[in-house]
Amino acid sequence: MKSSLCQFLWVALLITGSLTLFEAAADDVDVVIGGGIVISPGYNDVLNDAYPEYTVTGGYGWMDLLLAVQFNASEQLAFTAGTDLFFNYVSGDLSFSSTIVLPSVSVLYKFKQGSSIYVSGQINCGFPSSSSSRIDLESDGVGAGGTIGWASGDAFSIEAGYVHVPVTVNDVLSENFGGGFGRCRLTF
Repeated sequence: MKSSLCQFLWVALLITGSLTLFEAAADDVDVVIGGGIVISPGYNDVLNDAYPEYTVTGGYGWMDLLLAVQFNASEQLAFTAGTDLFFNYVSGDLSFSSTIVLPSVSVLYKFKQGSSIYVSGQINCGFPSSSSSRIDLESDGVGAGGTIGWASGDAFSIEAGYVHVPVTVNDVLSENFGGGFGRCRLTF
C-alpha cells in the first residue's frame, strides 16, 4: 500500500512537471536549483544502533541538492515539482554512503512582490538506499515538509524548515530520516 502511494505521487509529479513545462508561458516557468544540509537525528540513531562497536562519524545528517521546475501562478504564488537528492558518506573505521531520492510537489507563498519572506509546504515520497551491509532501507510512505524563507527579488533565496521522510529500516523499524534543514536556492 505504501509503495503504491509513492508510485502514485511519482506519476503525479511527472504529469504536473510535464504540464507545467508544456502548457505554461515561458515567463511563468522557472528552473530552481539549490543546496544545503539536513540535520537528521533519526538517521544518526539508526547508524549508532547498527554499529554499536564503532564511533560513527558523518552520520548526523545529509547534504541536500535540489532541482525543480516552478510554475509562477502570480507574483506571490508558485507551484513546484522537483526532486531533492539527500547524500551522506560515513568515513573512518567504516566507509559507506546512503542516499535518498526525494521527489516532491510544493506550494510557495510570498508575502509581497519583490524581496519578501515566504512560506511553503510540500508532500514527498523518498526512495532511500545505502551501501551499508547492516542497513536495508525502504520507503515507508508519503512525507511532508514546511519551509520559511527570504527571497531577494526573483533569483536568490535562503530558507529553513523541517521535512519528514518516513523510511523502513531492515523491514522492522519505521524511522524519520528527515529533520531540520537550511538551504540556498537559485531561480532561473
